Amino acid sequence: FSDLSLLTVDQIDVCISCSILQNKLVLKIQKSLQKLGYSVWIDNSPNTSEKVTEAAIQNCKAYIIGISEEFNRSIIFYRRVETCCRLKKSILPVLVGSKHSWPPAGFLAGLEKKANFVDGLQNLDFSNDATYEDLIQNHLNKQLKTIMNMTKLFPQ
Repeated sequence: FSDLSLLTVDQIDVCISCSILQNKLVLKIQKSLQKLGYSVWIDNSPNTSEKVTEAAIQNCKAYIIGISEEFNRSIIFYRRVETCCRLKKSILPVLVGSKHSWPPAGFLAGLEKKANFVDGLQNLDFSNDATYEDLIQNHLNKQLKTIMNMTKLFPQ
């Protein structure tokens, strides 16, 4: 869902932020996660208000950031990471664009110590069709299950 009105904020398991340029791949990830039973909200519309986005982040259990050169250079990327830090959300960095080093240099380097980045996904290329299903099932789903179990044990 990219329209939050289709979900109440307490129904969101996973939020995904990415560049609009990676929308096709992110929609594919959304559908895969929905098949696994997760409710997913995509934050990639320039028309979505900060208030709506903050409510979605606050109530989600996990936050996926679609790593790409375009998104990592955008102010929205940094705002989302800052919001996740403030709200103590687990952030799963997922490669959806061209390969580059992680974490991005500059602003994020200071936030990296404050942020709860879940390690292990940032170097896996979700745009590779040959390995996509394995990455969803054996990597992303495992990480999400761990986070979901932790939020049940220690609700915020």
